Formats: sequence, structure tokens, C-alpha cells
Amino acid sequence: MKNYKGILVWAVEIVGFLFAAFGGFLTSVAPPSEIGAPFSVGIVSVVVLILLLAVSAIARQASAERHRKRWIAAGLVCLVVAFPAAFLYYNALEQHTYWFPPNTPASRHIRASDQDLTDLARDYIARNPTDSCPACLELNLPSDQIWKPEAMRSARNGLLLLYAWMVVCIAAAIFCLIEANSPAATGGQQEEKQNSAVPMPNGEQ
Repeated sequence: MKNYKGILVWAVEIVGFLFAAFGGFLTSVAPPSEIGAPFSVGIVSVVVLILLLAVSAIARQASAERHRKRWIAAGLVCLVVAFPAAFLYYNALEQHTYWFPPNTPASRHIRASDQDLTDLARDYIARNPTDSCPACLELNLPSDQIWKPEAMRSARNGLLLLYAWMVVCIAAAIFCLIEANSPAATGGQQEEKQNSAVPMPNGEQ
């Protein structure tokens, strides 16, 4: 019987390490959410987990030295695709989020554009022009009545999609380049030719 639990534990550990690496960078830049950043990280983590299992399965079927250049090419392509995602996500994060509270910023909150302010928010700004910043509006108005719901939904979805694009491409580049540097791809010992870049759990062939 195949050790599905062992494979899943191995894959989860790798994905967990990836999100914890570089000072938890991938987790810290996740888009904010009313139910917390773990929602975004969790969704993208599942996608990265599936990607890792797919790359590992492909590597076990075609891990000969002649495939090393293909892994390198795939990794570099994913890296190139990740660059525009990173820039777009950074710009979207700056455009559609703000720090709250204004005096002692502690967390990012999502916002829509000024064109999508509700009538309540526009009326408040007209009466208090010096308190027009998003954080100031949240201090004085209900947070769910500052921007139109459809605009907020669009901003949240856009941030999540860009974040997923960036993280998945970065993860794919890392996994492919690890396979390119595995013993099998670099002409290592014969008994290692069936192993992927990161050893599978004990008992797996």
C-alpha cells in the first residue's frame, strides 16, 4: 500500500519551509483580508503543494541527465514570468491597501479607488476635507460603508490573483531548478536516479 500520508507530510513540510524562508517574505506580503492573511496564504499554499507533487511526479518519470536542460529552461521561464507578477502585485498592493491606524500603523487594510467612494464617504469628506485619507475615513465611518461593495470585491480578487500568480511562478521556478540540480539530472550515482531533488519519505520508490 502506498504511503500517501508520508508523501503528504513530506510535501507539506517543503511548502511550509518555502513560505517560512527569507524571513517569511511570501507570508508577510500576502494581501490583507477581513478574515486574515492566512486565507490568502492557505489558498495559494494548496496550489503550490499540488505544483510540487506534479513536478516531483514528472521528475520520477523523466529524471535522466538529458532532461536537465529542460528543467533549467522551465525554471528560467517561470522566473521570467514571475517578474511582471511581482511588479504588478507591488503596485496593486500600494494602490489598493493602506496602513491602519494612521498614527501607529499596524496592519494593511484593503481599499478601492476614490471614484468608488460611497455617498456617505463623499459627504463626510465634503464636511471634513482634512480627514480624507483612507485611514482617517475608517476612524470615523463604518469600514464597510466607505467604498462600494463591488469595488472592494474587485480589489480583493485582483490582489489575490496577482499574489497567486507571483507565488506560484516563484515556487515553480524553484522546484524546476532544484530538479535540474538533483543527482539524477547531474549524472549522480545510479541508485539516486529515481529520487527527486528533495528525498521522498522513507519507504517510497
